[in-house]
Amino acid sequence: MALEGELAAIADAGAVAVHCVTGDHPALGHRPDAAPVFDLDPTRLAPLARAAGLLVSVAEAPSGPPAARRTARLAEKVRGGAQVCFVNHAGGAGPVAQFGDAGPVVPYVARVPVVVVSRRQAVELAASTGMGLPAGFLSGILDARDPVTAGIEAAVRLAGELLAVPKMRGVDLGGVPVPGEEEAISRAMATVGRALR
Repeated sequence: MALEGELAAIADAGAVAVHCVTGDHPALGHRPDAAPVFDLDPTRLAPLARAAGLLVSVAEAPSGPPAARRTARLAEKVRGGAQVCFVNHAGGAGPVAQFGDAGPVVPYVARVPVVVVSRRQAVELAASTGMGLPAGFLSGILDARDPVTAGIEAAVRLAGELLAVPKMRGVDLGGVPVPGEEEAISRAMATVGRALR
């Protein structure tokens, strides 16, 4: 009931869209003592969001286990009302294209990591769930003479490759929120966004 109430409140507040995800198990986050609650996953939440009059986006991690079921899971979400799919890091444009080819016909938005600030940010990004970065992506940035420039160039290059994938309608630039580095990550994302215009 809590999530149904949230959807009603979001729609009543004038929001036009909602992103429905299962979320990570609490053991993977900052509150391992919290009780996991997975009473409504996106396959059941998407229809409720559509019924509330919201545009519904969902996420899929093509390389996350069980990878063989990811396409069918996305199809189930789409049948339930999902209209856009955010594709988690899957190892580059090739795996994302394969996932999109096999998946339902909806607009796809691929996630692109922006790593420019510190080794700590890269380590946290690599440890994130559902992560599949192109071979050498992080080492190419961290081993560069100027990691900030290398990180921006790597993000622009990967985003360009992903935007060339059929069904892809956009990219979602993201960085790991390492305390004290938020402003630098935001500036880098703005630079990547300008380069992609």
